[in-house]
Amino acid sequence: MTARDFTPEQLLEARQLYEDGIVPVEAVAATLGMSKRTLYDHIGPWGWTSRAKLRQARRARAENIARTKDDHDDTLPDLAPDVDATTLARRLDEVVRRELAGAETRLRRGPVATAERNARVLSALVKALSELTRMERQERDAQADDHESQDDASTPSDLAELRTELAKRLEGLRRARNAGSR
Repeated sequence: MTARDFTPEQLLEARQLYEDGIVPVEAVAATLGMSKRTLYDHIGPWGWTSRAKLRQARRARAENIARTKDDHDDTLPDLAPDVDATTLARRLDEVVRRELAGAETRLRRGPVATAERNARVLSALVKALSELTRMERQERDAQADDHESQDDASTPSDLAELRTELAKRLEGLRRARNAGSR
């Protein structure tokens, strides 16, 4: 069997399944109608990256991240007290847009191996968008209250509480991410 015996779509799907490392090699071979041994014989000539090399690259990346983490301070920077909710909302909106574009790209690449990651990213995006909406609503309400009562004392304390809560949530997310990468 040669690469010409398969459609480009079949080879692309099989390659993604193989290189993602989630689906057993036997199952990848079965999708192409060949034995595991035959698939192994074709991996190099077809230009696929072996799972052993992929594991080595993942280990090297993890070691590099661990080394970099040791070189840097683990704590999140304190949110600047003079940053208003509108600025935070704009920043969050930019991050959400970048992550959404990345999720869309991953969905186009392959549905099987990246499904769990896409689900996690999309879940986080939904939470971030709802938080962004809540922040913008709070900012509008705070501005309306300022115009009505001219009492500036209540608005800064609400924003300070919001910043504190966001800082706690970000710290929790960072810890969860670090715990998951170990």
